[in-house]
Amino acid sequence: MERAPSGKSYVLAGMPANGRGADLLPRGEAAYGMHDRTLLIVYVIWDDPAADAANRAWLDEVAAALLPVTTGHFLSESDIRRNPSRVARSFTFADRERVEHLRAAFDPDGLFHGFPGEPART
Repeated sequence: MERAPSGKSYVLAGMPANGRGADLLPRGEAAYGMHDRTLLIVYVIWDDPAADAANRAWLDEVAAALLPVTTGHFLSESDIRRNPSRVARSFTFADRERVEHLRAAFDPDGLFHGFPGEPART
């Protein structure tokens, strides 16, 4: 954090259920089932558009450093537009299959878009 280009950036860290986050729901009970012992989210906040590159580079460096010790991504916090490959690590395999089955059943015409980097459903 001391190397962050912006003093407004911060890290949110939590231990859901006092470190028993993986046990909050039985497997298969949540669409996005990447529950684990800890949650760490890095927020990079800045005002000056001229600082975009420096802040983005810092966030990418932090993400690369954390990646080897992560079990997955929290889908709504993983910047999937910039990194579409993170979608796959936001679900367990079984949960992703279940979500796709539900999408096919309730949106057979593909009215709602899927995730970035995926082909459109027809």
